[in-house]
Amino acid sequence: MGTVGGAGELRREVACAAQSDMPILITGEDPDDNRVVAEAIHRRSRRAAAPFVAIACADVPESVLEARLFGCISADGVRRGTCGCFERAHCGTVFIAQVDAMSVRLQALLLQFLEDGDIRRVGDVPCTERSTFAVMTSETGASSRDSRT
Repeated sequence: MGTVGGAGELRREVACAAQSDMPILITGEDPDDNRVVAEAIHRRSRRAAAPFVAIACADVPESVLEARLFGCISADGVRRGTCGCFERAHCGTVFIAQVDAMSVRLQALLLQFLEDGDIRRVGDVPCTERSTFAVMTSETGASSRDSRT
């Protein structure tokens, strides 16, 4: 979303974003404010009746974060495993806070999901088509990494 000057402009941006099926990147210093905006977009979208699932990426180890996002198969390799955020939010919205804190490898996996819609649980093959909307945040000034890379 673009830089917003006032409350009226923010409401217009939220209304416009709610009509989109494209992933949205919200930038801002306050993670709570970013979540409020993401929830407002979700509530005003056609996905409002479906789940809103939030996950914060900062300080979560890469292997754990990958499983939380995409899920994982059980240790015995049987298809029943743990659902990730994208499966739990089926037809809803996933709010990914601090996406700039993700490793480059996980950002690449996220990009691949956003492009082709396949959810690949850790240790499995692609299993589900995308029917989930993603809202991601990057806290300006909170990270030394450039989130545009």
